Amino acid sequence: LLHGLTPDILDRIYAYAFDYHEKGNITDAEIYYEFLCIYAFENHEYLKDFASVCQPKNKYQQAYDLYKLSYNYFPYDDYSVIYRMGQCQIGAKNIDNAMQCFYHIINNCEDDSVKSKAQAYIELLNDNSEDNG
Repeated sequence: LLHGLTPDILDRIYAYAFDYHEKGNITDAEIYYEFLCIYAFENHEYLKDFASVCQPKNKYQQAYDLYKLSYNYFPYDDYSVIYRMGQCQIGAKNIDNAMQCFYHIINNCEDDSVKSKAQAYIELLNDNSEDNG
């Protein structure tokens, strides 16, 4: 960490970022989250929240990469992150990659809520490909 940048200070910066994010000011939230990720890159919450402000700004590849890092740093499987990764792939028009994310959830996740959302995307994407194919 930077000299003088204590975990308490990082927590306060995170509180500002989170507050901006909650109020819909994703541009300011993005600045704070990016700063936090630079100085505490292994923090999965910072990575996930940074990704969550990149996604609505159509920065799909950046959001996907940040979600993936967040998933890798989290000690437990958080399939909601893989779900968001799939959404980013849809936004980037990488439908095959999105389907892989959603099928991974169906095959591995025990949370019925996340599984049902993934299943809905699979059905929607399959219906869409049949209509276009």
